[in-house]
Amino acid sequence: MTVREANWADCETLFMWRNDPSTRSASLETGEVSWESHGSWFRAALSSSTRHIFIVEATFAESISSVGMCRFDVENETAEVSINLNPSLRGKGLSLEVLSAALDYFRNGSRSETTIIARVRVDNPASLRLFERAGFERTHEDASVAMFELAKSKNPDGPS
Repeated sequence: MTVREANWADCETLFMWRNDPSTRSASLETGEVSWESHGSWFRAALSSSTRHIFIVEATFAESISSVGMCRFDVENETAEVSINLNPSLRGKGLSLEVLSAALDYFRNGSRSETTIIARVRVDNPASLRLFERAGFERTHEDASVAMFELAKSKNPDGPS
């Protein structure tokens, strides 16, 4: 898998992934996003110094496909990570590899001392398992959201 920074050409793809019914049901914000709203958000995200969107790609049958995206929202020495897989590639065991590749890319970009956190809906067992398998520790949860943390300089186990 390879990781690259998102660019404007990814806007429509990420819009479709974001509005996929499975994505919406697992997201903290479940509403459908309009094209205008997404475009404004994406434009701002691409020019932000505190938001980093990475596209993870792989080659399948000699063709490069976008497998997933990870977004890191940085505040001081903490970054909150979000992940979304290409809806057509879900259920194939790729999420840990996507998350691990994006974490490595982010950390190698001079962010090795950043604490990575994640917020996951407690009714999303696949994502709960993903972050645990990636080496995150559940720090606390309320009725709807579990908080995870990956300590500074800790590398996830990656695919097994």
